[in-house]
Amino acid sequence: MKRILVWDVPTRLFHWLLAASFIAAFTIANVVDDDSATFVVHMLLGAVMSAMVVQRVLWGVVGSR
Repeated sequence: MKRILVWDVPTRLFHWLLAASFIAAFTIANVVDDDSATFVVHMLLGAVMSAMVVQRVLWGVVGSR
């Protein structure tokens, strides 16, 4: 029987959250002025994406096979 490899839940969650964060940050950057209070959310999304990428690299090293 052939073994089928599937992405684990943390990897799937990472990819969907990264995509959603990027779309939200991109939308805020193009719709809101830099002086708006909403622009802080744009910066926070960037920090969240950076932390997620670091977490994903660590999960790639120590995560499930």
